[in-house]
Amino acid sequence: EVVAGQIAYRYYSPVIEQITGYPPDYFMGSVDAWLNIIHPEDRERVAGNLQKELQGEVVDHEYRIVRRDGIVRWLHDTASPTVNQAGAVIRLDGVVSDMTERKQLEDDLRESRERYRDLLANIDEIVYAVNIDDGDPLAGQVTFVSARVEQIIGITPASFVNDPNLWFSLI
Repeated sequence: EVVAGQIAYRYYSPVIEQITGYPPDYFMGSVDAWLNIIHPEDRERVAGNLQKELQGEVVDHEYRIVRRDGIVRWLHDTASPTVNQAGAVIRLDGVVSDMTERKQLEDDLRESRERYRDLLANIDEIVYAVNIDDGDPLAGQVTFVSARVEQIIGITPASFVNDPNLWFSLI
């Protein structure tokens, strides 16, 4: 609920305790309790988004919190303001979900891609990928060629990707 421009929380799902480690009543009344659990590096941005919500904007954002037990979790938070006839925000409805596992998977994937890129950059062979249509490799499209190709045969990787027949014309 928003009264005179101030937020007063009136309800939190019991699930909030699983996410934050704090019971729902810990957050009731003032927004300060929520802001205090937000990771210090994210707090200013989240506070700025809260001001946007108070101005009537729907805000969809991700940020970290520090749980009661000290564990850092990633949250996805969407807040939708309700305005009165005069256009003043009178209520904020939001959904918060823990997205820590998804963030960890994204980080793992990013690290895996970096290791793959490093491997390709340092291998002494030419590595390539071809999408094969209808089981015919000659009808396939070259989608990737490692940078090493230019050092070995003097043709850029982009040339192979842009000219589907170049690879086969060299064989």
